[in-house]
Amino acid sequence: MEVQLDELKNGYSRQADYTKKSQALAEERKSFEQDRDAVLLERQQYAQLLSALQIQLNSSDEQAPDFDRLYNEDPIEATRLEREWNKRQLAKQERMQAIQLEQQRVAQANQQYQTQAMQQVLAEEVHRLPEVIPEWRDESTAATEREELRQYLLDNGVAEEELQSLVRANHIKVLRKAMLYDKGQSRIKKAAKKGNRSATVKPGSRQGQVKPRSRKLKSARQRLANSGRLEDAAGLLESLL
Repeated sequence: MEVQLDELKNGYSRQADYTKKSQALAEERKSFEQDRDAVLLERQQYAQLLSALQIQLNSSDEQAPDFDRLYNEDPIEATRLEREWNKRQLAKQERMQAIQLEQQRVAQANQQYQTQAMQQVLAEEVHRLPEVIPEWRDESTAATEREELRQYLLDNGVAEEELQSLVRANHIKVLRKAMLYDKGQSRIKKAAKKGNRSATVKPGSRQGQVKPRSRKLKSARQRLANSGRLEDAAGLLESLL
């Protein structure tokens, strides 16, 4: 293919610019992931500290004095001791409540982060789907095959909640290949049955001595086995008909 020098220079310039931006984005993502890991580590350590404080408070239970006996011996001193006892118990309850509230806050923050991280991963994988499955660049094809793949997985025993966790583009690519392969095999079997019903070969005739698989048929079967593509399945069907 002949191209103008200016077109070649512009194409190289765009590629170089794209490469530079991709590298910068990769560096930013690496820095972000390092900061994220540091925050997650701090949250984990903080949660462990809260649990340790909770255990310490529970283990420091103070046995209640015998206030009945103290009141009989010295009512004034018993009143003072009971007031101090109640203050300590109230302070302990307040600290326990504060720890529990903080534990709930940390748990909610972690849950919110996990939800956001999952949404980000999902968005990235959805964006990658047309790259790993070029046929899905056509939105109509993508919509049709997504529904076919969903029904295919349900028919093969995959639960609905398991489908919700299927987010990786590479996993979807592999499952789609399996679906297309099974679909191609089903069509081949149907075509073979149809061919067997329509063929009437007399014993000893020349047609009966012809080998059942031609070189073209073998080649078509091999392509389908290697790729699992619907196009190769269609090609094999054409060879059979």
